[in-house]
Amino acid sequence: MNALFSQDELISFTQLLVYIAKADGNITNDEEIFLNDFSKQSGLNWKNIKERGIEEILCDFKEFSSRISVIQELVKLSMIDGDYSEPERIGIFTIAKLLLIPEEKVMQIETWVKSGIDWVIEGQQLRIA
Repeated sequence: MNALFSQDELISFTQLLVYIAKADGNITNDEEIFLNDFSKQSGLNWKNIKERGIEEILCDFKEFSSRISVIQELVKLSMIDGDYSEPERIGIFTIAKLLLIPEEKVMQIETWVKSGIDWVIEGQQLRIA
């Protein structure tokens, strides 16, 4: 994960993960596992990161590749529990718009993430007798 973001971007990204996880009103068990795994990888405890306004957070992502990585990871988090809720989706599209990422690109990312999740589930089912 650190290869995707600078240290400042990593802190901001952590704030975005929490923002999206809370978008539908609660953090599910799967989302909490995702956040805890992210904390282990990044060395940042998501529970200790102070909240900031969304516009302030997004200013930290200067490179297009970082902004795309943000959307990819936010969609992964939102789909991880099997319930890609409307508030989560609206939040992601709002963030993408603020990051100047076209809606078409976000829809491509959604399809890519869904395909990846389906691929993992299919692999898990192959292990079942």
